[in-house]
Amino acid sequence: MKLSKYLIYVLAILLFYSCSIGKRLDRPAYVKIDNNCFKTEFDLSSEKYVDIEFSNNYIQDFEEELKEVFSTYNIHVLSSLQDVNDPKDAYILSLDNLLISETYEMESVYVDATSEFAETFNVVSCNVKTKCRLYMIDSHGDKFLLNDLISSVGKDEKLSNNRTFFQIIFGLNKDNTEYTYKELDDDVINRLCKRAARRIAGKISRKIFKNQ
Repeated sequence: MKLSKYLIYVLAILLFYSCSIGKRLDRPAYVKIDNNCFKTEFDLSSEKYVDIEFSNNYIQDFEEELKEVFSTYNIHVLSSLQDVNDPKDAYILSLDNLLISETYEMESVYVDATSEFAETFNVVSCNVKTKCRLYMIDSHGDKFLLNDLISSVGKDEKLSNNRTFFQIIFGLNKDNTEYTYKELDDDVINRLCKRAARRIAGKISRKIFKNQ
């Protein structure tokens, strides 16, 4: 029974990563990025990691990572559709929005076995979700929608009574009564924007690969 659960867990992990990793194209493809309406939106009940004043930085991180990852899949970014000879090799990627959310959940725990009162933590979760549309160009130079694409990535602060490496080394917290609290890196939102870009780039590469 335990083995079957482990196999299911491994298969789920493999499926997740297979959906995240892109496909390098045998034949080059060309993408014109339309970011005229690309904007940052926020959904915040906490502002521990998000800085609204960095809205443009988040977009810049996303777009730069997107272009860099495209190149690894043999996808080239066009400044103009006139730069490609065969329209069938050209696509338009319309970037819609970058939704950045930060929420928290209050959790009360006894941090160790001798604690008389519970300690309350605001455990923060951060998420970046992006929406875009991929268009094809037909032989007449007209575009038509190929796919709507969504990417969502997140990271949470951790509150756990699992034994840390040092607790195991020094024989501490054997009864799992002490809690550890791990915050996120200060630049977690920037990192999530880049992860969302890599996820989108991977999806687009697979869509184009099937279409070639």
